Amino acid sequence: MYAHGFMHQGFYLVIFIIFLLIFIPIFSKKRKNKEKNLDIIKKRYAKGEINKQEYEELKKELSSYKK
Repeated sequence: MYAHGFMHQGFYLVIFIIFLLIFIPIFSKKRKNKEKNLDIIKKRYAKGEINKQEYEELKKELSSYKK
């Protein structure tokens, strides 16, 4: 009877690990894209392609997206 309960715990552990292997790369990719976009607007501001107001608006828009 004890071994049966242990097997269920092992099964749930395997499901949890699979879940992590699938979703961690997805969430980290979104974070990297957000950081990449922020770097782009910083470079555009530094080059003078956008003014401070546009920079602040774009930065605020990027930060409003859910993490």
